[in-house]
Amino acid sequence: MLYTASVMELKDIQHLAQVSRITMSDEEAMGLSRDLEATLKYIDESEKAPLSADAVAVPEHRNVAREDIVTTVSGSYTELLLSSAVATQDGFVKVTKIL
Repeated sequence: MLYTASVMELKDIQHLAQVSRITMSDEEAMGLSRDLEATLKYIDESEKAPLSADAVAVPEHRNVAREDIVTTVSGSYTELLLSSAVATQDGFVKVTKIL
């Protein structure tokens, strides 16, 4: 798709600004038109880039996450955690009852 003509006319840009409730001067509208044209030209150039069949091939799906395995012994940190609590009872942290 080649964009050789002007992307949008000035009146179209001003209309979009008006319905969007954006104040835009003629100079800003012209700048926006040039920016849109430059963006579309860049897209045209990128569409022309040669692609090999390998670059287009989709890799096989696979799980890249690690296995979900337990790496610590249950209760190995209990004493350390309980020692830093203000109050404990029967191996649990004791907290103030809040209603």
